[in-house]
Amino acid sequence: MDVAVSNSIEKVTSDAVDFLSRSGVIIDPKTQKEPPVEKVNGLQMTTLDCDGEDSDGPVSVGLAFLATSGEKALVVTYWGTKGKEDKHDADLGKILASIKMAN
Repeated sequence: MDVAVSNSIEKVTSDAVDFLSRSGVIIDPKTQKEPPVEKVNGLQMTTLDCDGEDSDGPVSVGLAFLATSGEKALVVTYWGTKGKEDKHDADLGKILASIKMAN
């Protein structure tokens, strides 16, 4: 997870892709999908999903952007082995659902 300000979203996204690359993940940009915007605890969440590959084989890759204010967002980077990541969907959903604004 990383914090981005509106003028650094592209940089944080680029950093996340670089992190994935350094971790041995090769992303297939032709598979990129942008599902509909969702709300998580009142925060707008945009995601980018795509397929890729790492040393274990095919993977699913995702970047989630949670807008915390007009200028700031949290960026969550994750990937999981194709066919096995589904069993962790509930846990990932709980992690994302636990993100909320501090009082």
